[in-house]
Amino acid sequence: MGLLDTMFGHQEAVLSIDCLNKERIVLNGSHDCGSIDCVAMLNENHFVSGSADGSSCVWSIFKKKPRTVKQFAHDRNNKQEPFWVVSVAANPFTDLGASGSNNGELRFWRVADD
Repeated sequence: MGLLDTMFGHQEAVLSIDCLNKERIVLNGSHDCGSIDCVAMLNENHFVSGSADGSSCVWSIFKKKPRTVKQFAHDRNNKQEPFWVVSVAANPFTDLGASGSNNGELRFWRVADD
């Protein structure tokens, strides 16, 4: 293994990275760019994220804000606090994603234009 490059800029820990075929796309999750704890690519132009605020988002690489936000993606506990989305995954080049939560649940999601 040989080091190719080191990228700087985040002020907090980089928690998650993912990429697909095109070298230009590399994503990361970090607390200094909002509450993004995990990311996964859906295709070359879209990715999903999960966060400690309980939300899961669908993003476009062409926008700085999410296209869709699913608040309380894993519901809330009996204190009405959201369960964290601690992991996300995607089956690349399909509409299928998954998220895991600190409540021990795994949920599967279909991502569509509607």
